[in-house]
Amino acid sequence: YHFIILNIYVNFNNLVNLDIPNSKKIDTNRVSKIISTFNNKFLMLQKKNGQFELPGGHIQRGESPNNGAKREFFEETGVNIKKLNQISSNSSRVLYRGYINTSIIKLSSEHKSFRFVSERELFKLPLSKWSKKDLAFLKPRKKTPDEEELDDEI
Repeated sequence: YHFIILNIYVNFNNLVNLDIPNSKKIDTNRVSKIISTFNNKFLMLQKKNGQFELPGGHIQRGESPNNGAKREFFEETGVNIKKLNQISSNSSRVLYRGYINTSIIKLSSEHKSFRFVSERELFKLPLSKWSKKDLAFLKPRKKTPDEEELDDEI
């Protein structure tokens, strides 16, 4: 009888003391990303799988989305970004616009490279699924026949 109780206690204690990385304990499911520019070029970070993404990441519990974006930006680039303007927000994602005053980037181990690209070059990169969505409002769209007709009249 004592053996069974002791065995249950040991197994329960092992479950309670699982080694869960700290980041998993304090991260929320909400993400902050920053569209950042230097000299009118966008900073894009290349993941190990070759895709490019915006700097940013998970907001931690008790952290504002703005502070989370700044913290993640610094962790991934080594650059302190001061002022952010919120572009969009929903229950899972917050998108900011920010400007940096340096092209010197100190990458974390999360990324393998970075690029500063023009708006025209941006959509030629192999973008991550989320970056395509985040940046969709910048993508030039084709004009409707009515819009083309108006251009012809001008």
